[in-house]
Amino acid sequence: MKILKPTLHAFAIALVCAISVNATGQTVDVINDSFADGDRSITGSSGTDVEGAFFASTNSNGIEDSTGVLGMVSGPSGRGIHGVFANQSLANVGDELIFMYTFDTPASIEAAGENSSFRVGLFDTQGANYAMDITSSTDPIHANLRGFMMDHDVNTSGGTADLNQYSDLPGSGPDGEYEFQINQTYTGMITVLRNAGDITVTGSIAGPGGTMNGSSFQDTFVPDSFNFNLLAFHANSDNFGSVNTVDTPDNGLDFTNIKVQFTPAAVPEPASAVLLLGGLFSLGLIRRRNA
Repeated sequence: MKILKPTLHAFAIALVCAISVNATGQTVDVINDSFADGDRSITGSSGTDVEGAFFASTNSNGIEDSTGVLGMVSGPSGRGIHGVFANQSLANVGDELIFMYTFDTPASIEAAGENSSFRVGLFDTQGANYAMDITSSTDPIHANLRGFMMDHDVNTSGGTADLNQYSDLPGSGPDGEYEFQINQTYTGMITVLRNAGDITVTGSIAGPGGTMNGSSFQDTFVPDSFNFNLLAFHANSDNFGSVNTVDTPDNGLDFTNIKVQFTPAAVPEPASAVLLLGGLFSLGLIRRRNA
């Protein structure tokens, strides 16, 4: 009897381990928009795109669209854009949200007010309607937002530049020597992983030649909400571009792909779950016989 008990215990552990190894979560594209149709307001699937809906956040002239491009028109003005998507709830430990954005820089970049000059955020709208152009950053609708943002220093000559995360408590990435260059393509990424009572946020940005020095961070904190249904970008004035009029060269950042993916926590595969229940049931029978 003393031999059977540890053997059955080991058997049960092996079954649990098998479930852990074989369990997988299915990643779903919530948005994967390359703007092939040149229409920023259409949602749904079109060809290889899972389209989002995108709007101006601070000025109706702060956004433009054309085939393959969604433009954030800033230049000498501070302006932003936002996108809405179906609510994604990080309800379970292991749920993960990935937000990726690829953009081209304009023909001119200035480092005026370089700290925290380019901001990217993920938010919960708390039921407010953001599927529209907003013409003022002081609009009361902004009071409904819950979430966090990552800011990028805009630097054109190396030196100390970093990424930061802000929610209730500020976090900071390491200072490095990355810089933004004109007429180049960059890809940023924010990963949000649900833990038991908080989230771990990882942010990075990569440009010509791969990941740039000082261009990544990781922070763990308790968020205002575990739900996300809005993404947002904002550039301060005099950073990207020389003009702030739509359909004009050198007027801001051109986004060529915006992607949001959700991966639920891994769950036991049905066959493994049945096997585990059978094993535990057998263990109970043996114990009753030994009683």
